[in-house]
Amino acid sequence: HQILTEASEASSDPSYPFSRLRAELGLAIIDLRHDRYQQALNRVHDAIGIASRLGDRLGLAAALDHLALLESIRGAHDRAGRLIGAVDALHAASSVARLPFEAELRAETVDRLEQAVGPQAAAEAIAAGTSLTAEEAFRLARRSRGARKRPPTGWDSLTPAECDVVDLAASGLTTPQIAARLFVSPNTVKTHLSQVYAKLDISSRAQLAALHAQHL
Repeated sequence: HQILTEASEASSDPSYPFSRLRAELGLAIIDLRHDRYQQALNRVHDAIGIASRLGDRLGLAAALDHLALLESIRGAHDRAGRLIGAVDALHAASSVARLPFEAELRAETVDRLEQAVGPQAAAEAIAAGTSLTAEEAFRLARRSRGARKRPPTGWDSLTPAECDVVDLAASGLTTPQIAARLFVSPNTVKTHLSQVYAKLDISSRAQLAALHAQHL
């Protein structure tokens, strides 16, 4: 735990975030094994955010494997199965196999699903997930956060997806570059920015960057 925590803290530099992604996933499993489910879920979503900002599809796949296990534990069986299928598809497209530990996570998740809904239903959910694009898998993962009460305007009103777009826009990336990083279409990025501008009562990226700097 100490080593992973130090790795996460040491890799907070945005120019080298890769080890933080893996450290967060390792810490998530430790949290899970010590019955700290919400902390584990938060860490996995942090890892998903890092992977999406980097355009790291294998990192995203690893994070989704972890999320699938968490979803199976809380009874979201269909979503867990579809996440597993989406990760299967990501690895098939990259021709890179899961790491042994990730394969163990998949096996544990599938075992939980089969015990809960039966082998056929589990297989059907996984098969459905294999047709998901990286963008769709990312959106499915984000929905697992669940709704929380937010004010209608202001910085705290921004959704996780909007925050991801804001982080990248404030760093100077163009709309197409943001879309590529987040596995979404340019139109989706434009929609998010339009909503962000309305919530923050601003009209330019310069204003957005200034507000972003205030909330770091």
